[in-house]
Amino acid sequence: MSCQSQAAMADTVDIESELWHLALSAQELASLPSEPSMEVRKVAGHCILLVAGHGQYHALDARCGHRGGPLEEGDLEDLEDLEGLLVRCPWHGRRYRVDTGCEVLQSGETLPTPTQRCHSLRLDSDGALRVRLAPRDDHVASDEFAAIEDPKPPATAASSLQIWLGDNRKEPTGKEDFISDEFLF
Repeated sequence: MSCQSQAAMADTVDIESELWHLALSAQELASLPSEPSMEVRKVAGHCILLVAGHGQYHALDARCGHRGGPLEEGDLEDLEDLEGLLVRCPWHGRRYRVDTGCEVLQSGETLPTPTQRCHSLRLDSDGALRVRLAPRDDHVASDEFAAIEDPKPPATAASSLQIWLGDNRKEPTGKEDFISDEFLF
């Protein structure tokens, strides 16, 4: 092999290693709880949600592609029929598969196009977990919010809705049962 070929190979290795960023050290990885968990890390200007569960690790944008909600404050759901973990946004309840970034509707249907960008992970020989940010060849909804460290709920107009569960032929007296909810616009 010529000196030029060796130099070009060394450059390729250096460039390749620069694309992988430390997500969790071996110590941090060993201290993760045994049940499914999530943690946010800032990697190369992006907030990444690291999800550990069932012996697997996943990385996706930490801000919800819908309105930028903090997914780390949401719930992890383990749905057996989907064979995987979902993260639920705490702001509006959107649910995403952590392995694909695709939204899962209440009906259980998984949308075919991801709305959360997923990133590659690898376990190094030193036991550290490294993340490689996915290229932005296409637009994914979460791209818009990926750099936000401390998301704030968007300014909203609130509207209340009350549904009376009484007899529709009589005026409510205030003693009947109501369902009440608040909607954000």
